[in-house]
Amino acid sequence: MKKIKFIQVNIFKGKYLNDLIDFLKWEDPDFIAMQEVTTYGFNLSGDKTLDLFEFLEKRLTMTGAYNGDLKLKSDSRSRFGNALLSKHEIIKTNTIALKNFRPVTLEELDGVNAAEIRPLISRNLLSAVVKIEEKEINLAKILSKFPEIVSSARNSKSPSVIANYSHELAQKFNEFYHACPVIGSENESFRIKLVQSFMQVMENSLNLLGINLLKRM
Repeated sequence: MKKIKFIQVNIFKGKYLNDLIDFLKWEDPDFIAMQEVTTYGFNLSGDKTLDLFEFLEKRLTMTGAYNGDLKLKSDSRSRFGNALLSKHEIIKTNTIALKNFRPVTLEELDGVNAAEIRPLISRNLLSAVVKIEEKEINLAKILSKFPEIVSSARNSKSPSVIANYSHELAQKFNEFYHACPVIGSENESFRIKLVQSFMQVMENSLNLLGINLLKRM
């Protein structure tokens, strides 16, 4: 079974932006849902000209959707809202408005009386439909089986288990590579990692069989 990693995080208007980026790169999730995603005057990142959604989308090499549903009184460009990021191509998004509220000041949002204003501010739901190729799933699924295959070969004292697995893995990769462009695709980052995972697992499989890996043909 392919494992999908999903992370939900309140980015607190970018206050800990560098630490956030390091954390998300380390965790390497497939999907990220974010709250308090801001632009311009709302930002706590130190850069009031930054669009946090666009910045994170670029730094994490993911695609996404954003809905800024709250405005700042002193800066009409400023937005405060929710966002989502995905390694996979987003083919449809939908926003459902739960309630709307007038523009606010920074003091209202984060000051001593914030507890009175926060329950009243705009609230929206943001959803997305993503496209995941079947061949991606098939390749990821067989890659995830490698530890199980090694254990089975060891317990049965049968190297043929690894040999058969290696043959099937090569077939699944060939199907994936013909069906799913890697460089230049919407899912380039994810697919590069999938190719790298294949190379590592195949090398490990062949090493267990005592076969040297060809670097080129």
